[in-house]
Amino acid sequence: MGRVINPETAGKERSQLSKAVQYLCQQLSEHAVWDAPTVERAAYVVLCLREIGQTVEVTVAAWEKRDFWVKAEKFRQEWGWAARRGSALQKALLTNDWAAARVQVLGILQQLSTSQLPKRDPVGTAWMDSLAKLPITFS
Repeated sequence: MGRVINPETAGKERSQLSKAVQYLCQQLSEHAVWDAPTVERAAYVVLCLREIGQTVEVTVAAWEKRDFWVKAEKFRQEWGWAARRGSALQKALLTNDWAAARVQVLGILQQLSTSQLPKRDPVGTAWMDSLAKLPITFS
């Protein structure tokens, strides 16, 4: 029996999530008023950033298993912004602080500025009901 290869790697998932976050943050940065759909999109960004953090840990775990400690720590530092920005955006959303939320969205866009903005919508309507999925507490 041959090796089973998983085509859905953590890196590929992280790339797809990053594109979705970048697309949504671009939309959010253009909104002057944060209505219900805008808040839902921002909540979806928080959920995506949390998943990005999980993919980082999956990648790092594989490297640490092979004793690539320096590479793993550098990668954690490189992607550490996702957890920090996600937590800050979540806090801003749950406290209805739209100015702080806008600052976080612009910061996320700055972090992802090196990648090209997708031409088509990579998210669709996946953002709907995302606010209900956010935990009430934040770290």
